[in-house]
Amino acid sequence: MENQIEKKIIQILRKNPEGLTIVDIAKRLKIHRHTVSKYIYGLARAGIVYQRRIGVVSICYLKERFVEEIRERDSIEKLKRLLE
Repeated sequence: MENQIEKKIIQILRKNPEGLTIVDIAKRLKIHRHTVSKYIYGLARAGIVYQRRIGVVSICYLKERFVEEIRERDSIEKLKRLLE
């Protein structure tokens, strides 16, 4: 996942586990909602993000499995730093 926009979307969703709409994400990144949609769909295909429809709104969330992988990676990095 080399793309900076994808990384920023993941960071935003990680800080907002209650989920956000594409419009909310777009406002935080100061980019167009269509651009965010493009990346959200890519992240969904990759199994990182899922969307839940509530009426006319889609709420985006990080998949729990991915969140746990991030936590695990962070813990490993902290251990490496301690051992150096």
